Amino acid sequence: MSIITCNQVVKVSDAEKPLLNGIDLEIDEEEFIMISGPPGAGKSTLLSILGGYLTPTSGSVSILGKNLFQMNAFEKAKFRRENLGVVFQNGRLIASLTVLENILVPLLSSNQSKKNSTFKALNVLNYMGIEEKKDSYLDELSGAELQLVSLSRALINEPKVLLLDEPTQFLDHQTGVKVMTYLREMAIDHQITIISILNDVRLFPFASRVIRMKSGRVVDVLGDFLIDSPFLRI
Repeated sequence: MSIITCNQVVKVSDAEKPLLNGIDLEIDEEEFIMISGPPGAGKSTLLSILGGYLTPTSGSVSILGKNLFQMNAFEKAKFRRENLGVVFQNGRLIASLTVLENILVPLLSSNQSKKNSTFKALNVLNYMGIEEKKDSYLDELSGAELQLVSLSRALINEPKVLLLDEPTQFLDHQTGVKVMTYLREMAIDHQITIISILNDVRLFPFASRVIRMKSGRVVDVLGDFLIDSPFLRI
């Protein structure tokens, strides 16, 4: 079943520079999509539109049967909180909070008890290998650790759609494989659809499809990847 549909999506910058040139895309439930392409291909622009942070100049976008661009700011924020997990390259973490407190932020408005929320957060941190950093502040962490914290926060509420911008950029290959393995398991076990910008070809075998972009267009779609690629041996 299609969970995301883009029809002729066009985005033009304020300086009238074309960023997306008619994107047609259908993504099914539980797919693990990787988007690759050179700088300026439109990858981050597309991801921001899927998250409702940018409004397309023309065309239509449906996510879980909803049009985010017909919602007001409150409705859009509520939809994101309940359905989307987003990790941008800058992380958008809160410097004044500890690692554990940052990860608990998405659960603050839920009905879960603090004990249950903390248990879930510690489980995710443990899998990411940074449980010992739970009481640390962000300025005490490496770039790789900050990336793992951002991923943990995005996963804590088990979103229906997870949007990732270069989630392994600062990770060594072994950690990248571990994180991709976890994401794939989450996609299957919790019916999460994952769309990730990723240019590391060694990790492409985790994807159900790789969408290649150039100059604001989809130029190729590759599928049928095998999980037993030699690139994934650790």
